[in-house]
Amino acid sequence: MVDALSRSLDINKKVEMMKKLHKNVRQQIEKKNEQYAFKANKSHRDAIFEPSDLILVYIKKRMIYSL
Repeated sequence: MVDALSRSLDINKKVEMMKKLHKNVRQQIEKKNEQYAFKANKSHRDAIFEPSDLILVYIKKRMIYSL
């Protein structure tokens, strides 16, 4: 009985350790993704069009058929 109880406590400790590990890894991945996004979008500029601007629109044939 004592042996089963100690095993269950060990298992609970391992489960809690794995949950903590997964939480830390998830936070690190999110942090790295934010860093990658910041570096990738660093030189990105939004295009701002005025009503008098001329733009070129290219529509593929398969897009016309789907309309």
